[in-house]
Amino acid sequence: MKIATFVIAIISFLMSVKNYFRDILNSRMNLGVNFDKNLVLNDVNDALFIKFNFVNHSSSPLTIFNLKLLDKDKHPYDGQDSEEYGVAPGDAIPTKINVVERFHVTPVKDYSECSAILPVTLAPYTAKSDYFSFFFEGQEGNNIRNTPENYLLIQTTKGNIIYPLNTGCYSYEIDEKTGLTLLHPYKFYKTNFTNFLKALVVKIPILVRKVKQLKQTTLEKLNKR
Repeated sequence: MKIATFVIAIISFLMSVKNYFRDILNSRMNLGVNFDKNLVLNDVNDALFIKFNFVNHSSSPLTIFNLKLLDKDKHPYDGQDSEEYGVAPGDAIPTKINVVERFHVTPVKDYSECSAILPVTLAPYTAKSDYFSFFFEGQEGNNIRNTPENYLLIQTTKGNIIYPLNTGCYSYEIDEKTGLTLLHPYKFYKTNFTNFLKALVVKIPILVRKVKQLKQTTLEKLNKR
């Protein structure tokens, strides 16, 4: 009976370790990003609207607290800060604005939506689609949306991402099973291995405590028998 108890304890320990590491892996950042290539300009409100689609494939929530458009060299855009919004060129506007295509005061198209404001929190295994507005003075936003290569800085509670914002091309990937080249709408970003190891090291004391508890429980059961 003592041997059986010991074997059961070992199996329980191994299952606990397996679940422990699985939970850590599943809780890593796994964020998918996509955007609607139809950028909307409102030169009256000095706003460039972009509809982003975010997918959180992690078992833990993730908060996006800042978005900023960068130029082809991944640098901030030059220009005067906005007195109305209190942000620099390329920054997300911290105010809800009606999404309207407007050129020289004349409305072109009303999308019947409002831009979202940050921060935005994604619950585990959920998706979210929203327009976000970025400050560019006057017709500068039109120049930006006609530029084939831009980047988006995404700052999250699990790390920063530089996302290629290319309105002139689509992302593709080769399917391993069929060998076909398929359209891949989302680009996913995961926690790199270094950060994963750091998270693992932080949780080692928890694992050590569990091992000690299991050892103590096993010894108590063996002594009773």
